[in-house]
Amino acid sequence: MDFYGEMKDSTYKDFNLTFNDVDLDKVTPSLDSISLDGKLNGFIKFQQDKNYYKPLSNVHIDSLK
Repeated sequence: MDFYGEMKDSTYKDFNLTFNDVDLDKVTPSLDSISLDGKLNGFIKFQQDKNYYKPLSNVHIDSLK
């Protein structure tokens, strides 16, 4: 999992988060009645320039059990 980005002030942000074969059980809270297993892949990108917002994502889970 990688996170990088830039924030100049409250009106400009450019954040990128990528997932490459991240174990799902390591990024989800533990629940007594549910067990999640699988690999998380994809990206989340968020940009803001003043009043213009551009969120973009493509996230999927492989081998969900």
